[in-house]
Amino acid sequence: KGIRINSIIPGPIDNTEGMKRLAPNDAIRAAVKKSVPLQRMGSTDDIANACLFLASDFASYITGAVIPVDGGWAQGGAALVGAGLAEMLKSTPK
Repeated sequence: KGIRINSIIPGPIDNTEGMKRLAPNDAIRAAVKKSVPLQRMGSTDDIANACLFLASDFASYITGAVIPVDGGWAQGGAALVGAGLAEMLKSTPK
């Protein structure tokens, strides 16, 4: 009772180990950025700010939420993700 549990789903976050592995070159990084509606990768500060909000009194009535912090990337649906993936694959050296 009284416990709040929420989760954050990060999108493409710049300067993280995940993006270094998933977008190892400039062409793939550009394709990822282009596939995000906000036209940029997120930052670790974007994730930290979402965590701080959820831990604050401003979010005292929020529980069970799944919050994407992805610049709208997932909201584009399969077409947006698919287009970005296709472009990334074209850019990947063989």
